[in-house]
Amino acid sequence: MPPYPNMPPDPNMPPDPNMPPDPNEFDCFVGCEDFEPPDDFFGDEFGDDPGFDEGGDFGDGEGFDNGGDFEEGEDFDNGGDFEEGEDFDNGEEDVGQRRPPRDRDFDDNAEDLTLDEWAFEDSYYADDFVGFFDLPVLADPNFESSQGTLQNLTEQVGTPSALVYARFNPAGSTVAHTPSTKQLQNPQPSDVLQLVIVTPTGQPQQIEIPTATREKVIASVRALQIELTDRTRRRQSNYLKYSQALYNWLVLPLESTLAAEDIGHVSFIMAPGLRSLPLAALHDGEQFIIENYTVGLMPSLALTDTRYTDLRQAPVLAMGASEFTDQPALPAVPFELETIVENLRTGTSDLNEQFTPNNLVALRSASAYQILHLATHGEFRSGGPDNSYIQFWNQRLGLDQLRELKLNDPPLDLLVMSACRTALGDTSAELGFAGLALQAGVKSALASLWQVSDLETAGLMTEFYTQLNQQPYKAEALRQAQLAMLRGEVTVTDGVLQWNGGSQPLPEELVNLRFGDTRHPYYWAAFTLVGSPW
Repeated sequence: MPPYPNMPPDPNMPPDPNMPPDPNEFDCFVGCEDFEPPDDFFGDEFGDDPGFDEGGDFGDGEGFDNGGDFEEGEDFDNGGDFEEGEDFDNGEEDVGQRRPPRDRDFDDNAEDLTLDEWAFEDSYYADDFVGFFDLPVLADPNFESSQGTLQNLTEQVGTPSALVYARFNPAGSTVAHTPSTKQLQNPQPSDVLQLVIVTPTGQPQQIEIPTATREKVIASVRALQIELTDRTRRRQSNYLKYSQALYNWLVLPLESTLAAEDIGHVSFIMAPGLRSLPLAALHDGEQFIIENYTVGLMPSLALTDTRYTDLRQAPVLAMGASEFTDQPALPAVPFELETIVENLRTGTSDLNEQFTPNNLVALRSASAYQILHLATHGEFRSGGPDNSYIQFWNQRLGLDQLRELKLNDPPLDLLVMSACRTALGDTSAELGFAGLALQAGVKSALASLWQVSDLETAGLMTEFYTQLNQQPYKAEALRQAQLAMLRGEVTVTDGVLQWNGGSQPLPEELVNLRFGDTRHPYYWAAFTLVGSPW
């Protein structure tokens, strides 16, 4: 089974099992070489593990970097390392075509929640971010007005949306009712996954997944992250068993409800250990989730600015740096910024020396740009918000300092960070990533869980802005860009970057860089829309 299962083999890319590693590229994030799932990983039970620690960080929490530029010939192989007959092919025309829901036996575990129970559920997740970012305590949200918001957004964008909450509780328990029990005092590996779904109509429902224990689900998330980010595994399809298991736990139990209400978008509101899951890589055995739904990550509904703005004609302020004194260069950044501003959007771009916090604030004061694109290094690290940062030309700006950029005055609709990375497996780094829009004071943030190779990132961004010119809401623009990568429609041919609706010759310094086969989810699944998907 190939790593991009809906695509036909490429006869021009023979396998190269003896390809030497790139000395400038880490194989995976810290600690992944020591991780091996148990032998009975997908069995019904795990053995006791008193040392289990949900969200424990791999090593020092500094994250990983597999974003180095590939040398010519270092690209992965489409179809290598697979035994004959192992792959399947649904045909290129099937990519992005929604299939009907499958039969499943979860209905017996579903129960309606009262409106007070749902309000408690949303505040359960919000409390993590309120504490991490030292925010004022929020009142519990009102269900009727929240559901009314979903109904209004359905009318505005033409796509019904659902909220899916996912956390772990002792088996057989229900949503708690008192503040003292909001956080489990003694999380156990045997705690089971509980989902709550909210749609534009009907009662919120809770579903317990008895076979999805905390230990198995968190281990699957970590294993999937490893399979997608370790360059030595990109010729293999091992990631599919984890992405399919996670889909079966997180989405399959809800498919009938999603189909009954014609849901086209799902915002996931996740518990610790799940917030760095690359949602776009979830796979149902036939298709990736993005072939059926747009997806995104929310901290909680109460912490999300859901006011809708049509961004199809919105100007962009694009800034970034290609050279750094203590970090790897990003040679494709000038090309990325130029292509976005000169080819795809009206706006302004500033590079290197002009890329400073003071200049950013001054430019937004002079012209209320609705979109801010930052092509630079950024890291979500272990520890408090001050440990994570965005790299400007002259300084690192901590996550705790983002409000100094005044992105909430006037409110910014979309912050794009095209070259950031996260300490995967660390719960505080996850909070920084999932709370990026909240802390920055913006409606939505598009950021990456791991740093994708420079030129391929530029390709995805050109496709994203092309789609943002056409699609009614942000999550659909991202989905279409990811589907274009999955279909192999973003390519470099004879020194020209080509995407749907456009092409741009590469500058001389980029012509000899190898452009990867973007059908592998390494190149597109890292990019996650955080906050409002609309």
